[in-house]
Amino acid sequence: MSVKTYGALREAKPKAIIVYCLDPRFQEALAAFISGELKLSYGEFIPLVIAGGASVLARPDECEVDFCFAMGQIDFLFSHFPSVEEVILISHEDCGRVGEKEPQSKADLRSASANIKSHLSWPLSAIIETKLYYASFSAIEAVPLTKLQPVAVA
Repeated sequence: MSVKTYGALREAKPKAIIVYCLDPRFQEALAAFISGELKLSYGEFIPLVIAGGASVLARPDECEVDFCFAMGQIDFLFSHFPSVEEVILISHEDCGRVGEKEPQSKADLRSASANIKSHLSWPLSAIIETKLYYASFSAIEAVPLTKLQPVAVA
């Protein structure tokens, strides 16, 4: 009897942490976006998949448990993977976890970016880039992702 094997990386040097929602409606689009648009392959990014995605990082009081979990994971990932240079935050339309529409979800992305930057210690907070994307349903089975600009943190 033969044992089936699967590919793995002996050593990974990921460039990015990607925070997104676990909503199954967007997974196919996100996988294509990550490989096609962001040009990241497995091993080059670390997925942090959580209900509500980046929105939980915008709401430390409302989503306290998820906020603490996500920030703890981000801390862990930065301490174990010094190759990480950016955090990519993705939110989407019609999120069941946070139940918001586009304007609030986009504002949440900017707040999440600011919260991550203020949470990280210097000099890491000064050199880590955040990229923000918003996914919406524009047509059946087509999900455009729009890039947003983060807000500068003082």
